[in-house]
Amino acid sequence: MLCTNNKFSVENISAYVMEELNFRCNSETAAVITSIAYSIIIFVGLVGNVCTCIVIWNNQCMHTQTNIYLASLAVTDLLLLFIGLPLEVVKAYQPFTFGELVCTWRMYLVRSNSVASIFLISALTVERWLAVKFPFRYRPNAEVKQTIRIVVALWSASLILPVPVLCAYQVERVPLPIWGINQTWTRRVSDDGVTIKKTEFCDWDDDGKYFEYHCVLISKMYCDIAKEVGSSDLPVCYYKSDVRAKTSKNVFKMLVLVAVCFFVTWLPFHVQRLLLLIIKYHEGKSIPSIRLLHSIFYKLSECFYVNCATNPFLYNMFSRRFRKNFLSTIIGSRLAKRIRPEYYK
Repeated sequence: MLCTNNKFSVENISAYVMEELNFRCNSETAAVITSIAYSIIIFVGLVGNVCTCIVIWNNQCMHTQTNIYLASLAVTDLLLLFIGLPLEVVKAYQPFTFGELVCTWRMYLVRSNSVASIFLISALTVERWLAVKFPFRYRPNAEVKQTIRIVVALWSASLILPVPVLCAYQVERVPLPIWGINQTWTRRVSDDGVTIKKTEFCDWDDDGKYFEYHCVLISKMYCDIAKEVGSSDLPVCYYKSDVRAKTSKNVFKMLVLVAVCFFVTWLPFHVQRLLLLIIKYHEGKSIPSIRLLHSIFYKLSECFYVNCATNPFLYNMFSRRFRKNFLSTIIGSRLAKRIRPEYYK
């Protein structure tokens, strides 16, 4: 929020609020830059992920296990953009004035989307791992319906697990300092005698266990896949059994980058939560270095929204079929054939 707007007639209270809000404060320049960045992410993420869903839906040849997971990831990214970013833009300028209902449900839905993304990336990793480790048993065409059932189950789990969030959090305010209680000027800065008005914020928590556990699982499995794909004695049937899904080294690199981008963009958020726990544990003691690190990672903690816009670029970078169908979706097949005739040979 713009803490410059929190100017009270009592000078000491203004300084106190600035100190308490600390890392939540934005300068006008930072607020403008944040708004522009979020607007770009919303536009790019919206276009990219909608096109991803359309491309996979409209092309029968792309109805594979891998692409079903990618389409599901695109849906989670779209939901996260719609649920999270618009309010982030508002929060850059003003306190959270939307009430507890919006606060709790927004946190619940954002958390559900993050859990769904982790589950989907983990399931996609397991699917690739099975395809490489057991190529003779792997039947991509026969398992598409099963993959859809798995995706539905993962989405159901991601909606159930974060339910405690609905009961755990509420809109908070900066507390009125002891020296500000029952003063002649108290009513000018507080409407309840306990907290300071116009300092509302909606915080959200995460214990990080889904993040860390799945990060280790995915890293281990992709290391196994890398060894198998890099070996010269990989069964030839592996490349022939999933031609439609482009199960090659390029696709392997793409899936690795999808996982890496997800965890890298979410890492600052989890580091920030860990640092906040340390600060709360040492409440009353001055830890300047930890507070500085927390302020830095708090500013970076919303980098996970960037992940919503990166995946479509990765798909196009590593898959010619995606590039062809993306181009046809955006500008039409006729114009696409003129611009990129090599895709249609």
